[in-house]
This record gives sequence, C-alpha cells and structure tokens, in this order.
Amino acid sequence: MSASPQHPSLQFELPGAWWRIPVDSIDSAAASVKKLVAHQFGRNSSEATFRAQQRKAMTAAVTHAIEGGATEFHVSLKLDKRITFASTLTVYRPALTFPGQSTEPPVIMDALALGLVRGDGSDREDGADHWAVLEGEGAILFEKGRSYVLRRTSDHEQPGRGPDAESYTAIKADYWITVPGASAVLLVTFSSPLGELGPLLVELYDAIIDSAVWTGLPEAPAAGNLADELRTKARP
Repeated sequence: MSASPQHPSLQFELPGAWWRIPVDSIDSAAASVKKLVAHQFGRNSSEATFRAQQRKAMTAAVTHAIEGGATEFHVSLKLDKRITFASTLTVYRPALTFPGQSTEPPVIMDALALGLVRGDGSDREDGADHWAVLEGEGAILFEKGRSYVLRRTSDHEQPGRGPDAESYTAIKADYWITVPGASAVLLVTFSSPLGELGPLLVELYDAIIDSAVWTGLPEAPAAGNLADELRTKARP
C-alpha cells in the first residue's frame, strides 16, 4: 500500500536478502512463494519433496497473514540450503478505536495495552494493573521518534514437518507502533522457527524497527514559544 497523509507507512531497511511476497490475493502470493522456493532450493528432482514442504508451509503462513489483513509480508533468505527461511516480517493496520480519537501516543498506547490485556482473557474491570501484567510477561515499551512502541515476544512449540521430524520452538515478536499524528497503530510481527536464537533474533528485530523510516506523515507541529502561548491564552 502506498503512503499518503491518511495512510503513513514504515519503510524498512532489511539486512541481508529478503523476498517480498504480494498480499493482494492468495493466488499472487502462492505464485510468488513458488518462485521463492525455486530460487532458494533449485529445481533438482531429488529435492522435490523438500520443496513441496517448503511451499506448503510458506503458502499457509502467507494465507493466514492475508486473511488477517496483512499489508506487507517479507521473508528473509537463508544461505544454508537445509535450513528453512530464517524469519518473516508481516505488517498489519488494525482497525482500532481510541479514546476521543486521540492522536497522542501515551493515550493511544495506554488504551492499546489495556485492550491487549483484556483480550488475553483478563477479568479485570478497571484494568488498573494492565501495565504490570505486560511487564510481567516481558513486554517492553520504548520511543521511536514521534512514536511509542510496545514489543511483546512469545515462544511456541511447533510439530516437525514430516513423520520423522522433531518438534521445534518458534519465536514471535509483535511490535505495536503508534502512527505519528494519527489515531492509529501499526502492528509489525516477526516470526522465526529458530527459537533457540531468540535473544539474538529479538536484537535484530529491534534494530530493524529502530531503523525503519516513516513516509507519508503530516508535518510535525512547530514548537512554539511557551511564553507567547500563555499570553495568548490569558487574553480575554
């Protein structure tokens, strides 16, 4: 989706080689996945079963993202032929409503945090402890220029692909980012089957988020003179 004042976008500086899969339709995504697997693993007939497994897994992942409203889907390429793709990056634009349609990052992020905790099954009525809950889960809040970012990570045990394959631990990192000047957030989700490298991967994902650049933003409000502002407000 192209950036505009109504739809600001994050442009990512992705390290190494990544493949962007279109998310306008499942058919176009499947065609791109087929090209990606052929590019990464060749066309040797002895690898046909392995390539089919990769196509099936990646197509399922992209389909799930499209059905969830994804606007971007990127796959990192791994040099080791026998290791599946190292990470995926998916971008979503959740249709959320914030108090008073506020564009203030603290207001938006606090409402988002409360919604995330309640959405996880909390029975709190007032949500007074929602930040404590998130912090207890290891969530991290930080600033990125004019945005606030909330990072949540989780591990998931996944069954191996194939009858003799062992299970493995996958890692997911969600970055909820307030959009400057808008009553909106972006959700950037990274996932990887290399859960044993979790800390290193999260460090990499943090760096990608930190280096991402907003495009299509409205101009930031100019910093005024506080004394002049107070004089103006004090006049009858």
